[in-house]
Amino acid sequence: MSLSEKALIETIQCVGEDVPHIVKTPEFTLLRTHHEQVSLDKLHSLFNELQDPDEVFKYCGWSHHSKIDETKNFLDKRTEEWMNDEKYSYVIVKQGEYVGTTYIDVKSGGATFGLWLRKKFWGENLHGRVTDARIHVAFQELDLMYVDVGCLDYNEKSLRSITEYINRYGGSYYGSPLVSYSNYGGGDELVPHHEFVITQEQYRSSEDKIDTTIPSVEWSDTSLFDRVKR
Repeated sequence: MSLSEKALIETIQCVGEDVPHIVKTPEFTLLRTHHEQVSLDKLHSLFNELQDPDEVFKYCGWSHHSKIDETKNFLDKRTEEWMNDEKYSYVIVKQGEYVGTTYIDVKSGGATFGLWLRKKFWGENLHGRVTDARIHVAFQELDLMYVDVGCLDYNEKSLRSITEYINRYGGSYYGSPLVSYSNYGGGDELVPHHEFVITQEQYRSSEDKIDTTIPSVEWSDTSLFDRVKR
């Protein structure tokens, strides 16, 4: 199946009607997070990650799973969300190993992306390649009008990965509203949440620059621009 010329992955195969429940590339496979598709034991091993758990789970919406019942509840919820067409969640599998999770959280006309990886796979640009697969599903399979993504100001690694593929697809910087850090397992302080969007028009365009959707504010005017250039 053909891919955008901006993608880092070479080929992709989507299996399943309507929303693909398996997405295959030469490097990894995405399996829908569903009782029929994934192993509960393998998923628990993934979430029972003991290499720097405080750092690994710091910015995601769940914490280290010490008990398998926690993982079962997670799988139950993701299965129900998929069946209700609310959130399409996938387990990222590389050479037979569960290495992370990702999702496409659908809403009117578009979707929000999320991604979490085991620490040993940080720095391999797997984030960018998985995003290429998600973007293909969003625009080619689901025909969505846009996708958005964001991360906390504290989350430097995700911010760098996100801005790399936003720039590659010609996406837009959307602003930095304040959110409660408690939503991510932290304290009650308010933290900037940097947000970006890629429209289907930008996805299909040949331009490779970031254009802001905020009137009179340019990407290069923000301190964020200097941080991600380093």
